[in-house]
Amino acid sequence: MIYAPSTVAVVGSINQDVTLSVAEFPAAGQTLLARNSVRTIGGKGANQALAAAMVSAKVEMIGCVGQDSGGDEALTLFAAHGVNSAGVVRTPAAPTGSAYICVRGDGENFIVVDPGANALVTVDRFTVEGFAAYSWVLLNLEIPW
Repeated sequence: MIYAPSTVAVVGSINQDVTLSVAEFPAAGQTLLARNSVRTIGGKGANQALAAAMVSAKVEMIGCVGQDSGGDEALTLFAAHGVNSAGVVRTPAAPTGSAYICVRGDGENFIVVDPGANALVTVDRFTVEGFAAYSWVLLNLEIPW
């Protein structure tokens, strides 16, 4: 049996992630040194879009990034994985969202997110009819309700 790839619209967040490996989480007022750090593109929406594209879905990302290097990197990553980013708005009004992730050696983590341009994703950009072309629509909670 041959299956046609699904078409997926992902409406959600796009972030620049900074992941810090730490021995322990800092206490209030304490400064610790990280073992290392990694900068990547993330956000629940971007992660969903890239994962769907990696299993051969036809994907369109719908969201908002700043007119900054984080926005550039996200759009480059989407293009490299075949994610259509025509639905991603670039705005001078806010920087691309950022997530700061501390991960302990046992895998426990905490995350602080600055929504940035993700806070500018608004419902007036969408219509039910606009989603008719897709088999699936994925939404996440790192954008306004």
